[in-house]
Amino acid sequence: RVGEALEGRRCVLDLGCGLGLLRERLGSRSGEYLGIDASGEFVVNCRERFAEDRRSLFVEHDINDLSIVDPGFDAVCLLN
Repeated sequence: RVGEALEGRRCVLDLGCGLGLLRERLGSRSGEYLGIDASGEFVVNCRERFAEDRRSLFVEHDINDLSIVDPGFDAVCLLN
């Protein structure tokens, strides 16, 4: 359902992106994507999995400090 709700969004922020499952589900249905996770291992995994996707960026960072994030997102997700 989340993938459908985000369809057509130009810019999605995924807090706690984990292994990038949301990005995988979105596929080409959304524009730019920023995934943030505290786990460096997850971020490295995502960077490798989505290396060809120039619209996606994965960053290791604490989601409690969003000072690094540009506020121009169409959607912000925090999924369990």
